[in-house]
Amino acid sequence: MPDEITLRPVTADDLDLFEREFNGPEGFGTHAWFGFQSTADLRRRFAENGLLGPDGGLLSVAEGA
Repeated sequence: MPDEITLRPVTADDLDLFEREFNGPEGFGTHAWFGFQSTADLRRRFAENGLLGPDGGLLSVAEGA
């Protein structure tokens, strides 16, 4: 287990990882995956506000310092 876990804003590199990991049953699991979906909306929201807005958002979990 890592010594430190932090939350950080999503980066453009994270979007590539999200696409690979969550656009298939391997990432979500066979019972939570509902098929291939476009990531265009995710990328659009990232370009608009970095996926952080006044009503919520998305953070990445980072291990280590």
